[in-house]
Amino acid sequence: MIELLAEFDPIMQEHTSRILQGETHYHYLSHKIQNEMIQLLAQEVKGLIIDRVKDAKYFSFKLNCTSDASNDEQMSLVLRCVNVSESPIRVQEFFIDFLKVYDTSGLGLYNKLVEALNVHGFDIDNIRGQGYDNGSDMKGKNKVYHVSKLLQSEDMQIDIAIRELKGLPSFLQNYREVGFQDAMVEATEIANKMEVELIFVEKCVVHRKRQFDESTGEDVTQSAEENFKNNYFLYIIDQAISLFSTSFEENFGILWNFEKLKAIEPEKLRTFCNNLVNITIYGENSDLNGDDLYEDLCMVCRNLPEGINSVIDVLTYIKEMEGSYPNAWIAYRILLTIPVIVAYAK
Repeated sequence: MIELLAEFDPIMQEHTSRILQGETHYHYLSHKIQNEMIQLLAQEVKGLIIDRVKDAKYFSFKLNCTSDASNDEQMSLVLRCVNVSESPIRVQEFFIDFLKVYDTSGLGLYNKLVEALNVHGFDIDNIRGQGYDNGSDMKGKNKVYHVSKLLQSEDMQIDIAIRELKGLPSFLQNYREVGFQDAMVEATEIANKMEVELIFVEKCVVHRKRQFDESTGEDVTQSAEENFKNNYFLYIIDQAISLFSTSFEENFGILWNFEKLKAIEPEKLRTFCNNLVNITIYGENSDLNGDDLYEDLCMVCRNLPEGINSVIDVLTYIKEMEGSYPNAWIAYRILLTIPVIVAYAK
């Protein structure tokens, strides 16, 4: 490759000529030098990413454990933040590192995470969300090893950076009707690649003797596929809809539902603001003030231009006001920082 470049670059041509004629022994073409240059470039890119996350202040992390080619357990670390230093404002996620993991318990993963964040100089108090794959043992145990009053991410949620939040319930409801067939198609493709047969095993039906006072009507018998659809697939979708409606929407829904924000009663809005302060508080400190947030949202409602229909648009408008709504500015950044989908190491 160097010789090919030398055909078009006179400086490289002179360099290779001196090497071939023995005029220099420092050619910088060994694999060690190449690896060092790659490492320097990687450090530069990582440094830019770390600076961007620090500039955003609030961030979330997502962890995923998997085995590498040598069967050593490693954990991928992904950070999510709202980049407000550039225009347009963007929600961004960055891969930071693969971390060698020797203890896959909840405490072990926690210690490894804290160690990695400290190495890169991140302030743990600025964490506002977390997400894990199903294989990580940390979820469910993090109440013991809690970090910065983290906001829990639930299984089976959709990334707000991919889909508008106000479209989620209808999306999930539609997916409930047509998603099973889509899932079956994908499962069939996976089964074919693995050269296995996709079948639903029928369980042996045990008929018990009826008592004299029981109804004589026939019981409805479902096929194995129908049983899977009704008792597993649809159950998960219904849980997702319920969790979204009762958890995320309850805590943040007013921020992205602009019609509801404009129509809400003052006392209910004040209650919402105080609740938001409570769930984002760490120790005795919070970056939000309930009364100030209430005033900010009231002003935003009155002054928000026509045509704004997304959270990013609202955040952009608040940024253009140059500090007029400081608490609303923080609340919307936290909203977009929270991850609602788990990480995958691919």
